[in-house]
Amino acid sequence: HPLNTILYGPPGTGKTWHTVTRSVAIVEGREVSEVALEDRSAVKRRFEEHRDAGRIEMVTFHQNTTYEDFVEGIRPVLAGPPDRDPERAPGQGQGGDVQYEMSRGIFRRIAERAEANPDARYVLIIDEINRGNIARIFGELITLIEDSKRIGRHDEARVTLPGSNTDFAVPGNLHVLGTMNTADRSIALLDTALRRRFVFEEMMPDPAHSGIAKDLDGIDCGRLLKAMNRRIAVLLDREHQIGHTYFLRVDTLPALARTFQNRIMPLLQEYFYDDWEKIGAVLNNNGFVRKSDPPEELVRLDLVDTDRSVYGLAPDDHDCWTTASAYRRIYDTTRTGDADEARGD
Repeated sequence: HPLNTILYGPPGTGKTWHTVTRSVAIVEGREVSEVALEDRSAVKRRFEEHRDAGRIEMVTFHQNTTYEDFVEGIRPVLAGPPDRDPERAPGQGQGGDVQYEMSRGIFRRIAERAEANPDARYVLIIDEINRGNIARIFGELITLIEDSKRIGRHDEARVTLPGSNTDFAVPGNLHVLGTMNTADRSIALLDTALRRRFVFEEMMPDPAHSGIAKDLDGIDCGRLLKAMNRRIAVLLDREHQIGHTYFLRVDTLPALARTFQNRIMPLLQEYFYDDWEKIGAVLNNNGFVRKSDPPEELVRLDLVDTDRSVYGLAPDDHDCWTTASAYRRIYDTTRTGDADEARGD
C-alpha cells in the first residue's frame, strides 16, 4: 500500500466509503480487493474496532483548520482549584484563571503511537483534504511525510517542532489517506508540494454498479446516469459529474422521484448556477424544467423584456416526477422534449 494516497473524483463516487475498506486492508495487511469482497457491515465493524484501538484516526479539513489543530499548538484550559498546583510540562504557562498547555494535534498523536509500535500499521484519514490550506496546516510535515524521509529510510529527516521544541519524525508505518471532491476544486489547483508527495487515484461514477437498478418500472438507472454525465462533461466538465451512490438503494419510482427532487436537481442548480436551459439539456428536456411567460401584469411594463422566458422546476406533486417515461426520456435520445412539454401548465 502507498504511504500517501488521495482518492479524488466527483461527489457521490464512493470515496469516503472506499477509505473504510482501504483503511481496514492497510491495518490488517491485506489487499483492498480481498477486503472489498467481504460483508460490508463486518468491514465497518472492524473499522470501528481499529479506530477505538487507536490504529485509525479521521479528520476533516476545512478553511479554519490550522497547524495547531493538526500538529501542535498552545491551548487555553481552565486552571485547577486554588489549592492544587498541577505540575506543568515545559512550554506551559499560567495566567489568571486559565492555564495554557501545549496540545498535541491528531497527526502528532497517531505518529507517536505508530513510532512506539513499529510492527503495527496505522492510518490517518483526511476527508476533504483540498478544503484546507495545505501549506499552513502541514507546515514542515509536508517534507517529513515523503516516503524517503520517513523513519528508517535512506533519507530520514527529523525536525524540531517550534512550539514544544520536540524532536519529531514521521514513522514508515503511518499511512495518510485523503479524499478530495473535484467539484469543489480541481486537482490541477492543488499545492505542488502536496501533489508530488501523494499518489492520486481517480474515482469516477460507475453506472454499471451492481447496486443501481437496471429495470425500475422500465427505467434503466445506469443508462440514465451515464446519459446525464455525458452531457454534463460537455456542458461543464467531467469533474462535476454525478456519482453513482446517489442511485444506490433507489428501487421504486417514488424513491427515484425523491432522489431527483431532493438531491439531483439541487446539485444541477448549483453546478449550472440556475442556468435552466443547460439543466434542461442535461435532462434531455424531459419536462422536469418548465418554461413560462412573464406574468401578464408585468408584460405591460416598458422595462420588462417580454421575450424573456421564466424557468423553474415542476411542482413536487406534478405527475411528471412519477411518470416512468419522463426518466426514460433522459437517456432515450430518439425522443427529445419539445416546447409544449417543457412549458408549465
